Formats: sequence, structure tokens, C-alpha cells
Amino acid sequence: MKKRIVLAAVMSCLMFASTTPQVLADEHSKEGITHVKTAIKYLQEGIKHLEASLEATTDSHAERALKHAKKALKEAKWSVASAEKVK
Repeated sequence: MKKRIVLAAVMSCLMFASTTPQVLADEHSKEGITHVKTAIKYLQEGIKHLEASLEATTDSHAERALKHAKKALKEAKWSVASAEKVK
């Protein structure tokens, strides 16, 4: 009787343990996509500010910052698209 109870407990733990990583991965993936989408909004806002700054001045640092921000935006959008395909 005790062996059956122990065996049932071990089997249920193994079943739970095998499904938990996939569930956790799905939750982390969704959370990560949400964070990247939020970052995209901030990048877009930052790009607008950098473009406005460039209208007022011809600072090479602002030009480089704008270039890097646009590249980061492109990469972030690609990242979200790739992650959503995996789902």
C-alpha cells in the first residue's frame, strides 16, 4: 500500500515537472514580448525627440544617436516578430 502511494506521488511529480518548464517558458516569452513592445514605444518617442533636436542643431552626436536608435527600433521589431512566430 505504501509503495503504491509513493509511486503515485513520484509519478505525479514527474508529470508536473515535465510540463512546468514549457509553461514557464511560455509565460516568460509573453512577458518578454510585452516588455519589448513597450521598449519600441519608448524608442519611437526617443527618435521623435532626436529628430526635433537635429532640426535645431547639427550635432554629430545627435546624428549618431538617431542612427543607433533607428537600428535598435528595427532590431526590436524583428525580435518581436520572431518571438511571435515561435508561439
